[in-house]
Amino acid sequence: MLRAPLPLSALVRECAVLAVGLTSLAGCAGSSADHAPVDPTKALESPPGGSDGDPVRAAFISRTSPDTCGKVVLGQGQSLRPTDQTYRCLDAARTGRKGAELTVAVPTTEGDPIVHYVRVLPDGSIEVYADPTHDQFAGQNPTWSHTTCPAAESLAACVPQIFAG
Repeated sequence: MLRAPLPLSALVRECAVLAVGLTSLAGCAGSSADHAPVDPTKALESPPGGSDGDPVRAAFISRTSPDTCGKVVLGQGQSLRPTDQTYRCLDAARTGRKGAELTVAVPTTEGDPIVHYVRVLPDGSIEVYADPTHDQFAGQNPTWSHTTCPAAESLAACVPQIFAG
């Protein structure tokens, strides 16, 4: 069905409504589009973030520091492979029943780093401390997390977001 052409005033009004709608939609996306992610290398080198009242952070700080397998910054969708030196270092410590730690920055969807401290203990078990305090979308008081895996579990099974099988 054909419509009669709109008068100029009606056309201007409809264009204005459309412009306001598009502007408000752009404003919704602006919060993450205007977001500048934290430099993951700086996150790896900075002291552990968070509150002194966070018991998981306190446990991390009071831990015995094992040998290090280095520090790695992963990009979006990346993981460490069994052929990577840092993966081999940590896996050798796991199978050799000696302690070692690898520090890995894993980006959030927005690009902020979550710093993971993956530790292999002398009994071969694995523990992971995660520091979310560099994530600008984590809220006002983000708290650390701590997970453990038994000695029989592989790095890829324990921490699939970091290690590929």
